[in-house]
Amino acid sequence: MTQPVKPFASIDEQVDVLASRGLALDRTVAEQWLRSVGYYRLSGYWYPYREIGDPSQQARRDHFVPGAGFDDVVRLYEFDRKLRTLIHDGIERIEVALRSHVSYRIGSIGPLAYRDTSIFRPTFDHDIWLATARLRAARARRHSEPIRHHEAKYNGELPI
Repeated sequence: MTQPVKPFASIDEQVDVLASRGLALDRTVAEQWLRSVGYYRLSGYWYPYREIGDPSQQARRDHFVPGAGFDDVVRLYEFDRKLRTLIHDGIERIEVALRSHVSYRIGSIGPLAYRDTSIFRPTFDHDIWLATARLRAARARRHSEPIRHHEAKYNGELPI
């Protein structure tokens, strides 16, 4: 059974809804968070604090468990945000190391070896990869002095 889209609710109305459902809150703090993060985004973080309805369906009710507070929601949101930042930092380090290893390996064959399809596995889509690499280099050229320097000095394609 589909339902109609919910009508627009002002920040004050959103705070009223949360309070009427039993979420302990400081209006000023809740308004600030709802303005800067948004009701829908925060709703995922208050979901665990909603009462469980029918246990067989694991459905949540609209009301919050006794003692749930907006500060609990904010702490959960901040924990998730900081964890996400740490994970992105770790993934970026892995990505840079992997690129460095791949570049070193291909570069040991020759500075332009990346153009040679025979050094890649047969199922690798070399044409798409090369087009993407060239597009990224062209985009980086605008703000990359090393790329512009190389092209001016060596008048050729960039090495791996």
